[in-house]
Amino acid sequence: IMRLVKNCRTRQSRREGPLASKELERAETWWSARTQQEAFTQKLNDLMADKNLERRSSIVSLAHFIDPNRLLRVEGRLLQSNETIEVKYPLLIPPYHRFTELLVRDCHGRTLHGGLQETLTQVRERFWIPRARQLAKKVINKCNGCRLARLKPANAPTAPMPQDRITQGNFLRWSGSTLRVH
Repeated sequence: IMRLVKNCRTRQSRREGPLASKELERAETWWSARTQQEAFTQKLNDLMADKNLERRSSIVSLAHFIDPNRLLRVEGRLLQSNETIEVKYPLLIPPYHRFTELLVRDCHGRTLHGGLQETLTQVRERFWIPRARQLAKKVINKCNGCRLARLKPANAPTAPMPQDRITQGNFLRWSGSTLRVH
């Protein structure tokens, strides 16, 4: 969408073809910022004004800060590692937002419908979502590919045996003609 807007504004330098990784990163950052702004408006304003958050706030227990791009991040457990900033300090995303659901669905698809734990691992590489497990279960249960994989074949009732196979009789009566010599 961002490329479309840019192409509509400038007619000389239009971009076509597959999206570049920078464009995807920029779009993801923009959507993350918009999602945080919608969900954490008051909290972001308080943090930017160096005010303390309310004690009842859902993010007060997290070690949070605002990065230079004005995105709300939390301290992860990999602070001493040589990983990128996105891994050390994942973005805080609200659990009940359409963007978050689409993000978890995308991570579920990237893991090739690998299940709950794989999806959560993929999500937690760059994002911190409160109640992420609950959201991932919801997304996986809605996934049509996974739903089809969970289906079990219907059990058809077994048909009764024909009368000829049940009654006793001379077994050569049916196969004796093949033993006859010409």
